[in-house]
Amino acid sequence: MDAPREDLPTTPEPPPAAPAALDLATASPPAEDPNGPADATARVAGRVVLLDPSDAFLLIRAHDPFLADSPTWWHVPGGGLDPGESPQQGAIREISEEVGIRLTDVGPVAATRVSRFQFAGRHYVQQESFFVVRLPERVDVDAAAWTDLERKSTLDWRWWTVDEVRATAETVYPRRLASLVSGWLAHGTDEGPVDLS
Repeated sequence: MDAPREDLPTTPEPPPAAPAALDLATASPPAEDPNGPADATARVAGRVVLLDPSDAFLLIRAHDPFLADSPTWWHVPGGGLDPGESPQQGAIREISEEVGIRLTDVGPVAATRVSRFQFAGRHYVQQESFFVVRLPERVDVDAAAWTDLERKSTLDWRWWTVDEVRATAETVYPRRLASLVSGWLAHGTDEGPVDLS
């Protein structure tokens, strides 16, 4: 696995936490199975909303390469934790592997959700923690450390604004990401994590 880019001087100066009064709905990955089978694999994940200086945020477009005519969707970078990792540690590692930058810190958990879905023929129940990190500059994704599955399932990536996500007809997870980011930009993340479940 190639080494990621040099460390960027990042600070989790997450823009300000979405007030609890915001109408934030639960979002689930594609092929959602709300009930899920009893043998669904439990998984814990960490995701990072990376904000550039203009308040745009990075999303990755993916699909299920094992599913014929799979739908596509955009999601926040991140993924499953390795054994023994905290959500913060897993999020830092995932951003290093998926985006190619090393974060020194991701700050406190800004949002959580439980998602039930099917991917690559397996059912999952996933507990996700979201973090917010402001980058000093916009970066390009470096795919050097992607796994074979990430190469097969990833179709594209781009920086989005809140208005672009609100206007798109494409699927974006979590579904209320635009409202979530808008709330963070306006109020910060100091009020504690928003529960999206």
